[in-house]
Amino acid sequence: MKIAEQESLSEYRKRHDINRNHSKRLDVLLKSNALCRQHVPAVGNCFFEAVSRQTTEKIDAITLRQLLCNHIEENANYYGEFLNSAEDNLCNEIELLRQEDSWQNNLSDTMPLAIANLLAVTVKIYSSNPDQPVVVITPSLTETYEKQEITLAYLCGLQLESENELEICDDLDCQPSTADITIEYSNENTSGTPSKVQNPLRDDEIITPRKQAKYQSPKKRRLTRKKIANPESWKKNIRKIKCQSGMEYVSDTGKTVKARSIKKHACSKCRFRCADKLSEDERLALFNNYWNLKSYERQRDYISSRVLERNSIGSPSKKRSRSKTIPVLFPIKEENTVHNRTPTEDLNIIRAHIEAFPVVESHYTRKDTNRKYLDSDLTIRKMYDLYKDECHDQQKRCVKEHVYRNIFCSEYNMSFHKPKKDQCLICHNYNTMIETGNTDEAVKRIYTEHQQRKVRGREEKQIDKEIAKKDKSYQAVTFDLEAVLPTPCSLVSQVYYKRKLSCYNLSFYSLGDNKGTCYLWNETEGERGSCEVASCLHKYITSLPPYVRHISFYSDNCMGQNRNKFVAAALLYSVKVNKHINIIDQKYLETGHTHMECDSMHAAIEHAKRKTNIYIPSQWDTVIHMARRNNPYVVIPLKYWDILDFKSLQKENYKNMEQNKKGEKVRWREIKQLQFRKETPNIIYYKYSFREEFNEIACKVVTRGRQKLVDNLAVSSKYKERLPITEAKKADLLSLCQSGIIPADCVQFYKSLPTKKGKKDRLPEPDVEEQDQDSD
Repeated sequence: MKIAEQESLSEYRKRHDINRNHSKRLDVLLKSNALCRQHVPAVGNCFFEAVSRQTTEKIDAITLRQLLCNHIEENANYYGEFLNSAEDNLCNEIELLRQEDSWQNNLSDTMPLAIANLLAVTVKIYSSNPDQPVVVITPSLTETYEKQEITLAYLCGLQLESENELEICDDLDCQPSTADITIEYSNENTSGTPSKVQNPLRDDEIITPRKQAKYQSPKKRRLTRKKIANPESWKKNIRKIKCQSGMEYVSDTGKTVKARSIKKHACSKCRFRCADKLSEDERLALFNNYWNLKSYERQRDYISSRVLERNSIGSPSKKRSRSKTIPVLFPIKEENTVHNRTPTEDLNIIRAHIEAFPVVESHYTRKDTNRKYLDSDLTIRKMYDLYKDECHDQQKRCVKEHVYRNIFCSEYNMSFHKPKKDQCLICHNYNTMIETGNTDEAVKRIYTEHQQRKVRGREEKQIDKEIAKKDKSYQAVTFDLEAVLPTPCSLVSQVYYKRKLSCYNLSFYSLGDNKGTCYLWNETEGERGSCEVASCLHKYITSLPPYVRHISFYSDNCMGQNRNKFVAAALLYSVKVNKHINIIDQKYLETGHTHMECDSMHAAIEHAKRKTNIYIPSQWDTVIHMARRNNPYVVIPLKYWDILDFKSLQKENYKNMEQNKKGEKVRWREIKQLQFRKETPNIIYYKYSFREEFNEIACKVVTRGRQKLVDNLAVSSKYKERLPITEAKKADLLSLCQSGIIPADCVQFYKSLPTKKGKKDRLPEPDVEEQDQDSD
């Protein structure tokens, strides 16, 4: 009765009943799979004890724990993605996991996946959670694995609010796949997911890699925008229309019903001689008139209107005042109106509120769609909260959220700009095929090759990282553009109704010494194109110490920013003008699997910006610099004259970048590695795979008259002045200054912003790996 002494008797009974129901649910699930549970003592290594008893090598639990920690340490880049935040230290988490009684650190949730990778087996988890009863975890770091399965059972309890209790009391059980194998399970206390989710995902919340690794937490379904119903396209209604039209159709039971046809009449014995009164053409006309009505009610009316009612011939036994009564019914629609319909005035207020938010056009799909895009920080729920605040301030009636949502979804072609990155179409198609039970060998082959390229890219980066740690003359660097940083950045509600100035950040992360460098500029100083990326690459290479001889860059596959001829020309130029640089490599990870160390910088910046208000772009310098306490990031602001015109450099000086020395066309979209060497200043080396030999592109230096010296090539600035913004955006920014949301010492900056009449607001250059993006 110790538990009853610490909490009320009702709570104790509630916990007992819920846990008993979970236990019954789990036992039924296991029994249906010919499995059962057996207790394993909770001695601090129960998870590893349950796994070790099913391994063929019979590794003891303590040894298995240490092997798992060594495995995570060897694959630090992969498992580092599952930490809560960029500030978590992977080494410290591994050391905590090495302790026998450690279960609550940030790596504990990755243990099933790590076990699958370490032992090269499939881990199958049976859970009492009704939302996700069975989870299958396959190895992700190896292409081949054994058919053996490690089967575990997970018992979910109920979380009760008690200061002296853990969140959830979970029992981890283990059972064999056949009756001949010894059965075991553990009841180690660890944090899990309650049966009632207390903090469901918001509309704009993203499922992080850590959340995906939590096998006890099923993915929460996103709230999607309601679509407009089209009953005419429903299979049920199509079948109904075909049936009432006399056409052939397939019934809901799968039976094919033949089309209606004119039957052969056999009324030769009929005294009325009907066959002689109607010709075949007349019968066909009547047949078509009837079935072309396509409605059961109209067909009944068609027959009723042609039926004559007559009194029967004979003498009634008794006279009556009325021989028959025929009622006529006319339904009145006004009597059945909806009494709780939302007033038109309230609907107009909703429409005015939605239209008050600034929208922009799409950048690369504006020719194919009329959809407008709202700020990425907004959601329908957030817009409704702002609507409620406005109604409260103006003392107006506030409608329910579903009414607001219905108006937004059914009357406006708007969406929220969510920068898409690392969305793997190949993996999505393969997983969809597996879920539907289809077997397409072509899709399976493409998926297998895709996974091989993914693993090779990670291995290549890991090798370069180890070399960079040991050799100071070798630099391995990852870089990527962060999502747009809107300015001002504040939680004040009025900011959501105004257009904001866009700021851009290109982050570089050195794998050898873990140093981060950020190049920052706003939309009046430059865009988000290939010249901006190439200029930052050139500046970064120039800033390296003189003892660096070899650089390897890693990036995603965005054709408009990273993988194109202009960036190649910039790197070719950089290896020539920097005397201490001998070789520059540009390597591209597999599309859809381009998570890199520089992404942790972006996560730290996103975390830091929530703690402060940012009113002008220069304040981003401090926020980014202090996003990491130890070894802070270096921030380098850029002006418009810092953006070099490498596009003109390539077009005016370098030609023949479309064919290699063998006369073969260069497939820029498939290139995995580019290399530039000082000893061969006009040759670009490239690979389609990390394991093949280099091909060569001989770039000609074009001049008028005589050959131009390589050392005399010069690059001019792309912009001669600051880039203008729209007049509407500047007006919105100045209105925030007048309302006092932007401090007085920041007003002069916004007054100095250049504008251009007729300029339209559009989404920034996409940073996704577009398949249809032009390489130019």
